[in-house]
Amino acid sequence: MSGLIICTKKEGTKPYYIAQAGVNISTLEELCYFLYNNIYIVNTEIIDEKLIEYIANELDEKPLADKLTELITYKGGLGELVMTILKYTGYYSKSEIEDIQKMIDSLNTQNVSERLKARGDSYLANQRYSNALENYIMILSQKKDATLSESFYGNVWHNAGVAFAKMFLFTKAKSCFERAYKIAGNPESRIQFVKAEVLADNRNKEFKRDDFASDEDREMYCEIKHDIDKMADKAQLQEEYSMLRQAELMKEDGLISEYYKKIEDIIENWKLDYKRLTQ
Repeated sequence: MSGLIICTKKEGTKPYYIAQAGVNISTLEELCYFLYNNIYIVNTEIIDEKLIEYIANELDEKPLADKLTELITYKGGLGELVMTILKYTGYYSKSEIEDIQKMIDSLNTQNVSERLKARGDSYLANQRYSNALENYIMILSQKKDATLSESFYGNVWHNAGVAFAKMFLFTKAKSCFERAYKIAGNPESRIQFVKAEVLADNRNKEFKRDDFASDEDREMYCEIKHDIDKMADKAQLQEEYSMLRQAELMKEDGLISEYYKKIEDIIENWKLDYKRLTQ
């Protein structure tokens, strides 16, 4: 969770982990910030008995906890639960509350596939790629909704490709971008397909003229390959490469224990990053 949050209420002695989003909250203000900025991924699995217990005991806000329990008991909607929390703290202004209410109301007018896409897009924007894919796959595994356009399904395939690419699964990304382009004809999907093609397994392959549908395709491929090669060269300037180089120098200087400690730290950071991307 980023940004400056001024808290006026009690802070919990230990944070509450929201597994679906991979964030910790320790105050009601932080909870409000999360709900307001992640409304598309909020569901009853987030606002559950465990969270209510945390609000009552750790945050010492029993009146709010009792109200939420009452709403759940009498089958109150998710929107009611969210608005009750937001209004209780006074963290957001009246106009901001009205904006989030409109957003919640709009969700109620969307069909299942539209809500799933909105949720998936929110996960994608928050770099929760595995969660995003779960929602996109649910859409694509259902019977096609005749009320939704080809463009809608093309965008779902495209965004699924983005999620796979962000997870370095370029072959799967390539297939998604190809489907997206065939369905909706979006030029961006075609470009991303070629990028994924380059990154998947063909960076060192010499292509013949027959491998391309047109000279335009070949030109685009060569241009994208050149750009990716340039980015690979620039990788040496990145912080992670610098850390690896520092470790290598430690080993060359005979600082073996320092070398192994540096490598362990680098690998641990990679693990944390991968866990965040794939949860």
